Amino acid sequence: MKKTVKQLFVAFLILTLIVVCPGAINKAKAASEDPLVNDTVTMNAGGSKGYNFKITASGKVYVDFFIDKQVDLTVGLRKVNTNASLVNTVIKADEWVDGSTIDSAYSGIYTFSLYAVLDPGEYYVQISPSAQARINTMVFFEEDNTTPTPTQTPLTMSQSKLTITAGQSHKLSVTGASGTVKWSSSKKSVATVKSGKVTAKKAGKTTITAKSGKKTAKCVVTVKSNVYTGAKVSLSNASYGVTAGIYKAYYSKGKLVVKLRIYNNTSYYITKFKKIKIVAKTATGATIANYSVAKNIAMPAHTTKDITITIPKSKVKKKTADLRNASMKTDGSYTYRY
Repeated sequence: MKKTVKQLFVAFLILTLIVVCPGAINKAKAASEDPLVNDTVTMNAGGSKGYNFKITASGKVYVDFFIDKQVDLTVGLRKVNTNASLVNTVIKADEWVDGSTIDSAYSGIYTFSLYAVLDPGEYYVQISPSAQARINTMVFFEEDNTTPTPTQTPLTMSQSKLTITAGQSHKLSVTGASGTVKWSSSKKSVATVKSGKVTAKKAGKTTITAKSGKKTAKCVVTVKSNVYTGAKVSLSNASYGVTAGIYKAYYSKGKLVVKLRIYNNTSYYITKFKKIKIVAKTATGATIANYSVAKNIAMPAHTTKDITITIPKSKVKKKTADLRNASMKTDGSYTYRY
């Protein structure tokens, strides 16, 4: 049986299920005194030797090496019947520890150890030296007897971020609650919340918090102004002909204010717009307004003009629609001369 020696420790943080940490002699006091593997063999350069071992519980497997000279030693560890390599490393000649510095009984030999945190199963460890050497390989197992701490189910919000238009509402929910859920808003002037229903008030940011027992979940809510915005391009980028593009729309005391740019990208002179038609719809296709108006607008060839059309309250079908995500179209007819 291998003589137990005092271990030299180097601190390592265990981040994964399989962790390999070198040491001088890593045989722990709690490890079984009966090794799973204990074999001594003289090997030539490039030769190899493999050992099978089996563990029936999760825990640490210590692989201790004793060698009569400092050579490079290639060590591989894998689970039997799988192609996955758990350990594939080379112990360099200058990494071996003189055994006499640990215990006088180890005078004339060098030591090195590895350990791995493994699940139950059958494993295979293989060694190969770079030069002739006499190698003693020992494998010890230390079962993990710690009782895992029950994992508390976290409180999770249905969304961690939300962008919403002022005047609109959105329902948030949580999972993992361990009782009553209390909702709150860090800035009620921006958005309020009741039973998970967020109601946007004005542009800004607020944090919605859900609390259940000692658990909390949060959602950062960004409120945007209820304003439609569209492209406002230059005449050089406009199509040939007479076109119009709505670049802004918003509510004002129940009325719908629409701003548009008209492009006369032709060689003739527009004397009047007999009809300018505006169709505004929600993101789901519901009509917000469908309105036509005549305008006495004179436009020379190759010019643009920005105009504002205010749709009366009586002609606005939806007075609290989400304009930010709405669609806006315009059409019409005009008279002209050369």
